[in-house]
Amino acid sequence: MAHRLLLSDANDDGKSEITIVPLVSAKSSLPDYPGLTPLIYYRIDELERYYIKQDFDGAKCMVWTSAAWDKAPRQMILTAGFEGIW
Repeated sequence: MAHRLLLSDANDDGKSEITIVPLVSAKSSLPDYPGLTPLIYYRIDELERYYIKQDFDGAKCMVWTSAAWDKAPRQMILTAGFEGIW
């Protein structure tokens, strides 16, 4: 189940991709929603799934993207969940 989606330059190619953060893993359950929850993106012209990270544990609560800061060469994608901020 997709919880949040946004446009970002997830693969640093200068084009926007659809970034999706599922709320929980497809196999998770109450009370603490165990299971690996991926952070994925789709290229708009291909609509093929690509993984940014596949091994988050538990629920993801938000995703945020920003322009590069601290002179980083690329856009930053942040997500928060039971493991903290990544």
